[in-house]
Amino acid sequence: MNREKHSRLGVASVIIAAAVPALLLLLYTVSILLGTKKGSPGNLTLIVAVIFSLLGPLLHVVGAGLGIGGLFTKRIRFYPVVGTVFNLMLATGGALILFWIAKSITYGFR
Repeated sequence: MNREKHSRLGVASVIIAAAVPALLLLLYTVSILLGTKKGSPGNLTLIVAVIFSLLGPLLHVVGAGLGIGGLFTKRIRFYPVVGTVFNLMLATGGALILFWIAKSITYGFR
């Protein structure tokens, strides 16, 4: 009984695709619940969430790379395909949101 196994790179890609948005949602929720007044623990959590938001598209590119790498193994290719598609969609969406935010920043000069 020789069963093929799932690609570990593909599984890691799917985990990244699911974990990054879930962690962002958790961080933003916790920072809102703790409050964001100066000196409160929610302020530090919000700072971490914003930094992680900036790194999110890069993490999704890494996840897409793992998914693409999993496509070239001699294992089941379900997870690499799903991970690659989700990571590329999330990386593109996250990058577009960051570009939109950066474009709308005027530093008070209008």
